[in-house]
Amino acid sequence: MKNIKIILIIISILTIGFFSTGFIVKEVSYQNEIAIEKPRDFVFQKLTKVENFKDWMPEVQSVGTRTETTEKVGSIYELQVVSNETPITVIQKVMAYQPNDSFKVYFKANDMDKTNEFVIVEENGNTMLTLNTTCSSDSYALACIIPYFKSVFQEQDKTSLIALKNYLEDK
Repeated sequence: MKNIKIILIIISILTIGFFSTGFIVKEVSYQNEIAIEKPRDFVFQKLTKVENFKDWMPEVQSVGTRTETTEKVGSIYELQVVSNETPITVIQKVMAYQPNDSFKVYFKANDMDKTNEFVIVEENGNTMLTLNTTCSSDSYALACIIPYFKSVFQEQDKTSLIALKNYLEDK
């Protein structure tokens, strides 16, 4: 009986800890960086063309335009993505667009909110691409889970950057 009480106390503490995560951690942030052996303007041009996403992100099945502005900021796109054989609609909104310098986009997929800011710097004819990411959720249950999957999200973004690098260097 004493062992059962100890087990129940441990389970209760873990449960309270897990569910308090959603109150304590509102978003997670991380950074990835990659060097690309192409000029900065070329990298920026290919990175910011949403139609190219399918070429370096195999999970993107199609890309559609909801709204497109001439200055790019405020443009909204709809991406059809397949994740674990499940189709997902991802809405992408361009938040900032500084030619050959930076590009910031906001993604909304189900209850997940993600912001990617790409900072582009040219060094010795190569391009250093830095990705600053924040993830959050309006859903309390998902907000409790996100901090525990930060390394998974960071690894997925790293894999995408490597795919982008390979795609651009093959061009």
